[in-house]
Amino acid sequence: MLEGSESALLQIVLFLEVTKPHKCSYTWRSILHGRELLKEGLIKRIGNGESTNCWTDPWIPRCTLRHPFGKLSPTKIPRVSELFREGTVEWNEELIRRVCFPLDAVDILQIQVGEGVGGDFWGWNLTKSGVFSVWSAYHHARSVNKSANGKGSSSEESANCHKGWLRLWDVFTQHKYKVHAWRIMQKGVAVGYELQKRHIKNGVKCIFCSRGESIVHRFWSCPYP
Repeated sequence: MLEGSESALLQIVLFLEVTKPHKCSYTWRSILHGRELLKEGLIKRIGNGESTNCWTDPWIPRCTLRHPFGKLSPTKIPRVSELFREGTVEWNEELIRRVCFPLDAVDILQIQVGEGVGGDFWGWNLTKSGVFSVWSAYHHARSVNKSANGKGSSSEESANCHKGWLRLWDVFTQHKYKVHAWRIMQKGVAVGYELQKRHIKNGVKCIFCSRGESIVHRFWSCPYP
């Protein structure tokens, strides 16, 4: 049985590869939705380059495609380590410019490698520190949703939104209460209206008054507290 960091790495790999069952709960659907967001921010940090596929793994830190766009010339190079000068942990600039597109070559040569002369490891591409934060994931999710809906926002509106959420996360209370408040404001609570809207389950009524169950009804307007 694996221990320590190896065990944690195995659990991450299994979580990223698990498939969605034909029928699954609302909670599991939400977890898988979060997983897809997680995948968009994960990136391989290059140590010795041995465990990173050069052409398919996300390892180039940029907002667009995080692996090379393609091959400039036919090559059998499978791993990032083979882009190093032989016997070193330094980029082989001549080789990179020969097999990669110019745009990729520029981005690759800016990557610092061999940190601690250890193996490659997963990092978070949406923060400067490389450490995951809820705020960065939330900000990315909002950007993706706005792009998908064709909606833009002014810098002032964006700044006001950011300030509002920062005030929520700074409230001095238990973390679970802040998360619950965030879910309410994002319409992420499994009330009847949301379940029907997302085609998960129809006909869910308030258990106290048998009226249509919305977020407003459950937390504010139901006559039976």
